[in-house]
Amino acid sequence: GAPLPFQPDLVSILDLLDDATVRAAWQSVPAEMRTDLTAWFSGERNGSLAMALDAAAQGPVSVLALGLALDVLWPEGALDETSDQVLARGRIETHISGRPVDAHAARTYASTARSLVVRMESLGDPAVPDVMQQAEALLADLGWQQGAQWSTVLPAGLTARLRALADALQFTSSADLLDRMANVEGALTELLQHDLARPHDKRIEAARMAVRLARWICTHEAGTTAVPESLGASLADYLDDGAWVDRAVALVWDGTTDPVVAASYRTVLDAVAALRRAQDNRAAQLLAEATHRDEAPTGAVLIEHVLEHVVTPIAKSHRPLVILLDGMSAPVATEIAEAVAADTWVEAVPEGRGARLPVLAALPTLTKHSRTAFFTGELGDGAQAAERAAMTSRFGAPLFHKDALRAPGGEALNAAVIAAINDPKIAVVGAVLNTIDDALDKQDPGGTRWGLDNIQHLRHLLDAAALAGRAVVLTSDHGHVVERGSEARPTPGADARWRSSGTGPVADGEVLVRGRRVAGGEAVLAWREDLRYTSLRSG
Repeated sequence: GAPLPFQPDLVSILDLLDDATVRAAWQSVPAEMRTDLTAWFSGERNGSLAMALDAAAQGPVSVLALGLALDVLWPEGALDETSDQVLARGRIETHISGRPVDAHAARTYASTARSLVVRMESLGDPAVPDVMQQAEALLADLGWQQGAQWSTVLPAGLTARLRALADALQFTSSADLLDRMANVEGALTELLQHDLARPHDKRIEAARMAVRLARWICTHEAGTTAVPESLGASLADYLDDGAWVDRAVALVWDGTTDPVVAASYRTVLDAVAALRRAQDNRAAQLLAEATHRDEAPTGAVLIEHVLEHVVTPIAKSHRPLVILLDGMSAPVATEIAEAVAADTWVEAVPEGRGARLPVLAALPTLTKHSRTAFFTGELGDGAQAAERAAMTSRFGAPLFHKDALRAPGGEALNAAVIAAINDPKIAVVGAVLNTIDDALDKQDPGGTRWGLDNIQHLRHLLDAAALAGRAVVLTSDHGHVVERGSEARPTPGADARWRSSGTGPVADGEVLVRGRRVAGGEAVLAWREDLRYTSLRSG
């Protein structure tokens, strides 16, 4: 089946012979002719090519699968041999020529087969899973099933490396983890060297994030982190550090289906939760004190001041499009910012802080309080009409909510939105996107990886702004917590995460806030993530 003229080399021979039809044709050739052709193709020096031709003549086993088996029988580098491995080397002779296998030829064959399979896998070749299964089955038939765990290509090798990392992460205390970190880092390195350890594979992302969380736990054990002494410092600490921790938690939370690995991940997550709970408790007390004193946090901005203090100064030169993503938490913001930056945008941050700017929502942190405050510049309740009127009166700016963003069939954005963005006389344009907040009811906000393509209208708004030469300000009105097993405290008249101070004394996981920035003057807020007052929701 090879086109003529044919210049055989090991790559082309393996590629051809991995086709069962070609192998069958080769096997139908008279034995004496196969022997002569094998000698002619391989010459005196190419023993690996002769091995491939001999193996193809023996039976139905994929020649690439045989190469993957050879890859662990005669591995690269100096590894301790086992008796089962040595015995399996003898048994594989019957799958090739029946004669002793030359180690150098086996190694050349194995390397070439492995490279071909890795290339096929990266291209999504549907034959790869069958080749992998045959290789693992062959090693089992040779009496060395555990040899597949040594492979840098086979799924069994990836599983073994994930479990080795899980074993290293089975710690009993932060001090124990600190002692284990060299083994943890080594196990992660081994895992990432496996050819199937693709960066965007959910299992690999979870493993990397589990190790990042382990490092974070160790920094607290080592006492290298300062405890924030003010609300502003606490907000900045969360935006710069805690948000990334919570993002890593989201990736690790459902990062594996292997119960052995999952058990270790739970150990890491429990330790992180304990540390994060202490941070949240401290932040809640600082919030209560600052709110009672009516003290604006240093290094942060109140949500009712964002347009005036952040957007207005850049409006004359950059004509910003302000996109408020309703319910976007700080961990989600880290994902979205990365996605936007990968789409050719450049992120700008306040010069004084040199990092993203924390914004303190109105209390309780509900859309009707915080989003209204954002657009009107004043505390109080409001609806979409009030927000649009405020933007018109304050900045002469149009504001587009969900219905106004919808377009006729075939159009990505409403023509009025595009016209406003393109108008050089309009200094500021506003838009509200509800996808994240909507996901809190029945979807899975924790298991969703947020980006440009699963937030309705976001990519199209960014593209329109780029074409019009506008800067973009991404912000939120409030964040959210994810439902991962919670304690219900049913309270008449309460909302999901807050209740009236008249419904009972402050209990564990709660904080009383009172002052000008609290709707109604005072309220009891849940600071523990796993506490709710109403029925179960996704977030």
